[in-house]
Order: sequence, then C-alpha cells, then structure tokens
Amino acid sequence: MKLPHILSGSKRTLQEANNARDQGHPHIAAGLYKKYLAENPSKNQIWVQAGNAYKDCGKFSEALSCYENALAIAPNDSDIFLQRGHLFKLMGRRDEAIKNYQKSYLLDNNQNAFKELASLDESEIMIENNVPIQNNYPYIEGSSTIWFDVTDLLLYVKHNNTLSGIQRVVANLISYAHSGYIDNYRIVPVVPDYSNFAIKGSSINLLVQLVRLFDEPFLDRKMANRLIETIETSYVDVCPAEGDILTTAGAFWIYPHYDYVRELRKEGVRFCVFVHDLIQISNPEYCAPEARIEFQTQWIDILSVCDFILANSNFVAQDVRNYIENKVNFHVPVYPIPLPTELKSKSGNTNAVRRHLTTIAKENYVLCVSTLEIRKNHIYLIKVWEKLIRELGEENVPRLVFVGKWGWQIDELRSYLDENGYVDDWLFILNGLSDSELEFLYKNALFTAYPSFAEGFGLPIGESLVYGKPCVASNTTSMPEVGGRFVKYIDPFNVEDGYKVFREVIDNKSKLPQWEDDIRENFKVKTWHSFCSEYFAKMISVACDLREAPTPIHCYLPQGKIIKGGTKDLLRIADSSDSKIILFRAARDFGWHPMEAWGSWASARRARLVFDTPLSKDRRIKVFMNACCPPQSENPHVVINCAGEVKTQNLVDDPKFFSFFGKVGDGGRVVIDINSRGKYGPTGHRKCYVGLSAIGYADLDSSADRINLLEDITFYEKDI
Repeated sequence: MKLPHILSGSKRTLQEANNARDQGHPHIAAGLYKKYLAENPSKNQIWVQAGNAYKDCGKFSEALSCYENALAIAPNDSDIFLQRGHLFKLMGRRDEAIKNYQKSYLLDNNQNAFKELASLDESEIMIENNVPIQNNYPYIEGSSTIWFDVTDLLLYVKHNNTLSGIQRVVANLISYAHSGYIDNYRIVPVVPDYSNFAIKGSSINLLVQLVRLFDEPFLDRKMANRLIETIETSYVDVCPAEGDILTTAGAFWIYPHYDYVRELRKEGVRFCVFVHDLIQISNPEYCAPEARIEFQTQWIDILSVCDFILANSNFVAQDVRNYIENKVNFHVPVYPIPLPTELKSKSGNTNAVRRHLTTIAKENYVLCVSTLEIRKNHIYLIKVWEKLIRELGEENVPRLVFVGKWGWQIDELRSYLDENGYVDDWLFILNGLSDSELEFLYKNALFTAYPSFAEGFGLPIGESLVYGKPCVASNTTSMPEVGGRFVKYIDPFNVEDGYKVFREVIDNKSKLPQWEDDIRENFKVKTWHSFCSEYFAKMISVACDLREAPTPIHCYLPQGKIIKGGTKDLLRIADSSDSKIILFRAARDFGWHPMEAWGSWASARRARLVFDTPLSKDRRIKVFMNACCPPQSENPHVVINCAGEVKTQNLVDDPKFFSFFGKVGDGGRVVIDINSRGKYGPTGHRKCYVGLSAIGYADLDSSADRINLLEDITFYEKDI
C-alpha cells in the first residue's frame, strides 16, 4: 500500500502561504512567507513572493526589503526589477520605477517591463544605454552583416491593426533574427533612405517589441504609436561594407528608385530581394493601374541591381525566371523559399473571442479568409451559394463567412450584396479580427474556400490545413503547390464547376471527418521557424558563393540601336509582348538624379555611364547621345572622355543628338566620363547639369551598325 506523502514543516508553510495568496489574503500570505524564509533564506523567488504579498497589503517598506534580499541572491533577475518597479510606481516614486523597468527590459527584453515604460510616458519607451545597431550582439572581427529592410512593415503598422501576408513575413524574420548571429552574420534592421543615398539602422529590440504588440489578441493602438515614434527617432546612420548583404522581403515597389544600391554593390555589398508574386505584371486586370505602373517600374530597377532573388513559392520562382528570360537581356539567379503554412506565433489570451463570433459558430459555416478585392473572386462564392440555396434549401446550406478588409475594385460586389440583403443573413463579413479570433473561426468551420484567380502562394490554404480543415481552392498559379492532394480544386473562371464541387462536399458532410483525419495525420506543416532558417541560410550560402565573383552591372546594350531610359519608355516597352526591356537606366554609374519620364539629369558636374557590349577590347566605336541642358544656362558644354578619346560638346536646352568616338574596355565594357562645364540654369531645389534621354553606339568597322543607328536616330526624332 502506497503511504500518503507527508509535507515537512517548511514545505507545509510554503503551501499555506501560496494558498492564502491565491485566495486573496495577502496579510496572511506575507506572514507565512516570512516564516518560511526564516528557515530558507536563500530562496530568491520566495523573497519576491513575500515582497508581492507585502506590496498587496500596503506594507511598502517591508516589500522593498524583500526585493532587496532577492536581488542580493539573484542580481540579474529581470522579474525582481519588474516587481520592484511596480512597487515604486505604487509608492509614487516614478523615476525609480522607470529605472527598474528599464533594468528589467535591458536584462532580457522583458515585455511586461516594456509595457510599463510605454504606459508611464511615451518619452520613456526608449531604453537607457540600449545600443540599437549593435542589436545587443557586438561586432565580431571577421563577421559580416545582413542589413534587413523593415521599411514596408513600419509604414504598414502605422495605419493597420493586424498584419497582412507580406508584413507577416517581415515580422517573423525580425523575430527569428533577434536570436543573434547566424552563420557569422549579425542581422541589423534598416530603413534605407535612397533619395539621400543613406541607410538608417534601427533597434531590433524595439522592433521585436512592436511585433509582439501585433501578436496580442487585441492591439493597444496607443502603445503601438508610441513605439513606432520611438523606433523612428532612434535611427542612426550605418555603412554597409564589403561582404555584407542588403535584403528586402517587403513591398519593394514602395521606393522611388534604387540608385544607392548600385553604389553599395561596387563596394562589395550583395543585394537580394524576396519576391511574393508578379501578379501586377502577369494579371494587371486585378490591379489598380497606378499600382501596376509603380510595380513595373520598380521591378525593372530592382532587377538591374539584384545579385540574386528569393521567391515565396516554386511557382513564383519559375514566373520570375520566365520574366527574366523573356523580358530582359541579363541573368539574375532565382531560388524558391516556400512560405510556411502555420499562423504566426501568438501571445496573450488565446481565448479572447467576441460573442458575435461565438454566435456565428453555433451554425455550420464555410470560411473564406482574404482581402475583399476583385482578384480574390468573392463574387464566385456568392453565385455558387445562391444556386446551392435554390437547389438545396437555405436550411441545408452552411453559412458563408468572409474574413478580410475591403480592398479595391469591389464596388460591384458591395452593391450586389446590398441590393440582395445577404450580409448578416447567410453571409457574414468580418474584419479587424485578432489572430485568436481567426484561429477560432478556422477551428470551428465546416471547411474553407479560396476561389482566388491568382496567388503568389495562398497562405490561407495552408492555414486551413494546419487546423485540419478541408479546403476547396482554385486550381491556378501556386495554389495546388500549397494544398497538394489535401485540397479539392475548382476552376475559378467557371461557376458551374465550383457549384458541382461545393455541392458534392456539402451533400457528403459525413465524409468530412475522414478528410480531416487524413489532413491531420499526413499533411506536413511548415513552420515559420523553418521558413526563416531557410531564408537566411540560402541568402548567406548564395552570397558566399558570389563573394569572389565580380559584381555584374546588368546593363548590356546592343550596338546599332538607340537606347532610351525614361520611365515612359520603360512602360511602353514592358507593355509590348515581344520586346525585351533594354534601357540605359542601369548605365548611370554615378552622378545622376533618379530617372524621370523622359530620361535623367546629371546631379553633379562629373558623372559616369558604364555599360556592357558584345564587342571585344579596344574595338573603336562611335557613340551618339541625345542630351540637353536646363534653360537659362550660360555657355553649357560637356567634356566627354571614352577610353582616352576626348570630345567637347556644347549643349542647348532642346535635346539634340551629338556624337563622339571611343574604345571598348576589358570584357566588352564601355566607360564614358562626362564633365559638365559652364553655368547651368536654375532647377529648383536640386542642381541639374547635362540631361540624357537616349544613347546608342556603333562598331566603326560595321557599316550595318552605323546605318542602323542613323536610321534609329531618324525614327527617334520623328517620334519626338
């Protein structure tokens, strides 16, 4: 027979103290803790419990003494400083409370201490002695740095209370990078200021705190705003160096240009972009025209300065490869790093679900998670459900739940729903949900639907499978890659096809448990940790392989042809299905303002053009440039030097072609130095010198090249 366990005297005292604490009797608990500590004075955690009990019953001096005893035993325990901060706050000793919260935060990034600092005063969020750029990991001799662009995330969180797919990727990469050095690389978050040829470093500690705020069931908007402001005021200038990597995983098209990256690559910095999709190019009908123009322009510019590309799925990787092969005349390697299929990790109260959602979940429903925009094809589901209700009767058809914010080109859907009164009848549209609430809806759904026309990945499909929920999704683009054999597929362009598949699933609800069992037993979940590990490992591996290789300039210009460079020209060529996008934009080596619709102004008196050709070294060429100067210039002229052959040329404010001779250098490369002389007219807040709108060259030994070039110039001038 097993004898009952008998507690020793001190253990019994401790248990009684804990019971008194849990039952809300701090006076009794404090006395019992004191009795226990008389026999066990080395237990620092019990000194903290005693301090908390004395604090709760208003005996502040006794509480402070207990915390001091705890610190004497464990001087680097962040929780002791946190509790002592609470005590000083109650005592009205604000400055001492702040110092203790700061100490708690500095020891191990204690989030509770951070929240207390934020609640005291927005100016106190920044932590004393926190060194943002060092990331709490000092530079190690011989190591390199990954400069990780977080601009997109910071812009997004200013105006949104939850993270979307792209920003979720950036947030998880930040959290992963917070662990420290990865393969001898430290990771520093940055906000590039390309317009001023600078890069600002930020504190990864503060960014992790921001990510954690967005992981809470409900965002504290006031605290988030304070933290964002603090992050923005803590920036410092950083200087990427040889062997470093600059990478962006957010929306790369938010920047007006990437000219500074060209300078960094000449210093030995490698540049990598993570591509989420090319839908704005491949499926422009689903995008706003302005957004498509912006994306197309920045896509070409970022391609010209990329060393390599990572993509979020095998489908997108191949889409990018096809684009590079068909639309540009240079090569950039592309590697797929498929996204994970789990929701981001959460903290806080995971049971915080509003009553409205629990009411919806009392009946069967099908869940569709995505932004409400034309590309996501919500009207498809509405049409399918209308027919299901007509054929089966409303009582036999599950409700439909849309989760996502309203996007663009959705007026037709809004009007249709309003006219028919479907919303809050058999259709529910929800947005602004916490991750806990979204998880609740996933877990309680009958199954999920995802009828999108086109996706770069299709994260909600994977999320559905993570929760063991069957999914009916489109059979296009990357979606079959995500769902595999665990999803039933529909043609998103054929409502009748969708009706048949959905009706089959609904008619056979009894088979759903078997489908769910198959998913739970056999679907392999890819975690965020796994994705982040692959992302950084692949980036480092490729960058190391390229370390000894020369940095390509991605500007290969054919002979016998006038090459333009303006944004207007870029868009015109991009819209042509059979033309490669060949421009002189990437030839602007230094001394140039960003590209404009017509071309580019030199930003300094000394500027340089560099481009590659198919010609051999020392081959003589004749170069034609279409150039001008600002109005009201006095004696404007340029001195052109191309491999030692010098030409002086006067300029006028109306663009004109002029020519000069030069030679091809090593590897077929042409270098043209331009020195602008004279007094140049006023151009507002910036200085502008020679303006370049087109360039071309011909092999002097090829009469065909020269004739073709002259004909091209004639056509160019007629177009103007």
